[in-house]
Amino acid sequence: MAAIEPARRGGDPLLGAWPGLPGTPTIAYAVRDWAARLGLVAAGLGLAVVPGVAAGTMPPGVRLVAVHEPHPPRRSVVAVTRPARSRGADALIAALREEAAAIPR
Repeated sequence: MAAIEPARRGGDPLLGAWPGLPGTPTIAYAVRDWAARLGLVAAGLGLAVVPGVAAGTMPPGVRLVAVHEPHPPRRSVVAVTRPARSRGADALIAALREEAAAIPR
């Protein structure tokens, strides 16, 4: 089965749906909007990775399959600031730290 990936500006697909998967999927289509991506899936032309929050909005003809990765990829968020930060920058960094602390590990 071919993969349907989101496209970046410039048309290159954004790979990395399952970074731990051996090999590289065949990218059949790279499209920028969800309606086109899910339409291709509904037509049986490939598969796409969909975030869990979108699970309740699938069009007819699209079947969801849960993917459980035993070791999910780690992602880092880094804030690079000037030595003398503004109050707004400090507030943003504090909010990011608070949200990151609430993420289950």
